[in-house]
Amino acid sequence: EVNITIKGGDVKGGVYGGSHSWGTINDNVTMNISGGLIEQGAFAATLLTSVDLEKGGNVIGSTTLTSAGAFENCDKLTKIILPSELVTIGNRTFSNCSNLVSITPMFPDTLENFGGDAFKNVKLPEQPLYLKGVKNIGGSAFANQPITALYFGSCLTNIAGGWDKGAFFNCTKLAKV
Repeated sequence: EVNITIKGGDVKGGVYGGSHSWGTINDNVTMNISGGLIEQGAFAATLLTSVDLEKGGNVIGSTTLTSAGAFENCDKLTKIILPSELVTIGNRTFSNCSNLVSITPMFPDTLENFGGDAFKNVKLPEQPLYLKGVKNIGGSAFANQPITALYFGSCLTNIAGGWDKGAFFNCTKLAKV
């Protein structure tokens, strides 16, 4: 098992992206992030198996995960812990993390914005999705998910491309909106 802790300091875009120097395919690679800014694609296509963002860090800018593709294509990633005060998840942040099955909290009530492709091709649990405080959802943000129902609060102002052909494209188990 490989544990990586980043405390303060910025992680430049692509610095770790695609890096397999942390271990072999069988290793469990866990990352704890506290402080600092994680730029676009910084950890894309790595062997990370879990990421704990609750401890802070500007990957989520304390409240905003805007770094496009920060963890995109991490096909070994199974678990993420999000900050409880999270407001925005940016474009492609977890796109194509095909084995990501555990998100804690499953989307905090503070969450207002999902960027395009944010969770595209991720294996979210087959269950209803509660997005109480969400205002904006980008195109294909939840494409190809086994979501069974969607529940929105009164804050919702924009679903890019509509719910069935845009943000929730090809969610074939979706029976209730």
